[in-house]
Amino acid sequence: MRMKLLKRYVALSIFLASMLGLATLIQAANVDVRPDATASVTASSCTTGTAHTSLDEDVDGAADGVQCTATANSSNHDIRLQFATPASAPSNATNAQVFAFRAKRNATGGNGNPTAAADYYCNGSLVAAGSAQVLTDTYDIYTQTFTFNTGSCASDGSDVEVLLNCTTNGGGANQRSCSYESVEWREETQTAPTVTSNAATSITATAATANGNITATGGANATARGFATSTVSNLTSSVSTTTFTGSFGTGAFSATYSNTNLTGNTTYYFRAYATNPVGTSYGNILNFLTLPDTPGTPTFGTVTATTTVVSWTAPTGGTATYKLQYCVNGSTPCTLSTGLAVTSTTTNPLVGNTTYSYAVRGTNTTGDGVFSASSTQLTLPDVPGTPTFSNITASAMRVSWAAPTGGASTYKVERCTGSGCSNFVEIASGVATAFYDDSGLDAVTTYRYRIRGTNATGDGLYSTPAEQATGANAPSVTTNAATGVSDTIATLNGNISDTGGANATDRGFAWGTDPLLSGGDTATTTESGSFGTGTFSTGLSSLTQSTTYYFRAYATNSGGTGFGSITSFTTTTSSFPPRRIRLFEGVKVKIINSRIFVNQE
Repeated sequence: MRMKLLKRYVALSIFLASMLGLATLIQAANVDVRPDATASVTASSCTTGTAHTSLDEDVDGAADGVQCTATANSSNHDIRLQFATPASAPSNATNAQVFAFRAKRNATGGNGNPTAAADYYCNGSLVAAGSAQVLTDTYDIYTQTFTFNTGSCASDGSDVEVLLNCTTNGGGANQRSCSYESVEWREETQTAPTVTSNAATSITATAATANGNITATGGANATARGFATSTVSNLTSSVSTTTFTGSFGTGAFSATYSNTNLTGNTTYYFRAYATNPVGTSYGNILNFLTLPDTPGTPTFGTVTATTTVVSWTAPTGGTATYKLQYCVNGSTPCTLSTGLAVTSTTTNPLVGNTTYSYAVRGTNTTGDGVFSASSTQLTLPDVPGTPTFSNITASAMRVSWAAPTGGASTYKVERCTGSGCSNFVEIASGVATAFYDDSGLDAVTTYRYRIRGTNATGDGLYSTPAEQATGANAPSVTTNAATGVSDTIATLNGNISDTGGANATDRGFAWGTDPLLSGGDTATTTESGSFGTGTFSTGLSSLTQSTTYYFRAYATNSGGTGFGSITSFTTTTSSFPPRRIRLFEGVKVKIINSRIFVNQE
């Protein structure tokens, strides 16, 4: 019956031993509180006398000699020790009852690796099964600790039995057996556990892990352990308790607080505790500061080509300072602004017409919180270069400028009339190139221009203005009728009716006998100077009688050459027939109006 009971509880024995706290080595200084116990020894292999008194009652490590041996004639051998009523009951029902024994395995003969255990019975019923101890070839001290439990036993602990159980773990008739030399049963005082609080770990904005450690059980395993937390430094109010129940020996333990349990950037106080049958002990009060929670997504205020005002909402619980990270969208490295004490700042210097990505995080003495969601902002275009001019005519010119750093989506062109003017009017938008051809202008007129870039964010700043005058038109010229026409002379007449905006620098006539003035005998007369409007003329001589001549007037200025229409005249025929005149020395001949005058000196 005893063997069946042992086998039934063999699996349970290890579990109960860990729950009730298996001790290790016991020193000889402990006092046996049951020196008057006398009992029978139920075993076939104990030495002569088979009384409990034959076993040394002081487990002191001395070699007292083999007193009782479980032989190897079966798989399991028991030595049951029944103790009579002790001199006194246990002093404290929560104290530990320690049973110690010295044992070894027989070194000679047999096989297997025997183990020994001390099981605690009350009135024949198993109260707690001891943990199997692997024996060696020399005597060692083994202990089993029980918490006194009267159960069906008398309150003074009478009717208590301890079974020394030898399991040979071998096979056949030659199994190695167990030898027991001495036993001891004593009472040890239990106390509340010794507990320390350890620093919190894995701290985030909404979670942290509190840590503790049971450094001593006080003689009995803890039945509960956990943490008390609060935002009050002395844990006197607003206390939240986390408790774990079970059977806990020495060792570290922890509890994780997460999600909605904690608030960002908040100091929490905590301490560990553990409870055993004697009482509850507490660790010292520690604290941890949660990381800042996540700020709001950045928004944007005033934006220029080189600066952007960035704002965000503070996270729940606030933060000590902020770190703002911004970089060209999709590129690295990024710029990090640190130590920001407010929820708005101006980022600079930036590049115009460039998209930047922004994210912000809170920071405190614990560390950095999580970055907010990112948002992007496009800067305005920077300032284009000062306009320059080319292809200048009387009515048009090309206005050019250097693209700003970062470029622009398009440009807007503004213009006013007059040197130094300021009443600009936009004349073109959506210009995709860095030049604009302006037309329909007035000749010899000063125009002033300024340029600005534009993109989806808006218009950038204006360039420095620059001005340019248009050129002049060619003069307007008419050809007037020839005068003083005779057989060999004539006077050509013209008129500058409009200078075209600039005085002529040359004027004159083209003439000849070809109606289109393209023949080889076409000649030109030119007068240089500065000529405004008005008539002008040129006399011709040595013309051929009775000949039709063609001519036209012209004038040239900075705007070009203006021509009058082609007109004609015909020289006359002389009214005197040709005569031979013999001249003598001293005779002078003059021809006046086709009349010949001869004078003699």
